[in-house]
Amino acid sequence: GSIWGRVAFEVGWETTRRILGDEVGWSLLMGLWLFGVITGASYVIRGQQRMREQQKVLERAETLRARAELQALKARLHPHFLFNTLHGVKSLVRHDPGRAEVAVERLGDLLRSLLDRSDEADDVALEEELDFVRKYLALEELRLGDRLRVMERVEAESLDCRVPPLI
Repeated sequence: GSIWGRVAFEVGWETTRRILGDEVGWSLLMGLWLFGVITGASYVIRGQQRMREQQKVLERAETLRARAELQALKARLHPHFLFNTLHGVKSLVRHDPGRAEVAVERLGDLLRSLLDRSDEADDVALEEELDFVRKYLALEELRLGDRLRVMERVEAESLDCRVPPLI
């Protein structure tokens, strides 16, 4: 009844077995080859996706590490800076109360600048950082007088550049 029975009867069992064996063998071989190609391509694509995801995780971890280091630096800098400045103001109070008053005002401006900055900011405009440095140097000038000399040369085009805070 089946087509293969008729084929076998008409061409002989040996020929039918050889034809089916060759056809089935090639079909099986081609199917395995195609399966291997598809599986290999899938493996490569998934591997690349995992690598991209891992790279993103590493970049995020690096950003968080840098931010934590900056926060630690700020935590150490603020008390050290504050105590040194207060010590300088204390000596001004004895010798020059007018300059001590100016120093307290400048310290207030400087601390306000620090508090206004976002702790989450990875960078600030160079102009903002220079403003902070100028306030700091104005405060130090009261303490150091003529011993502090500063030259500033900044190109106007660079003021919008982003730099790490407290650089």
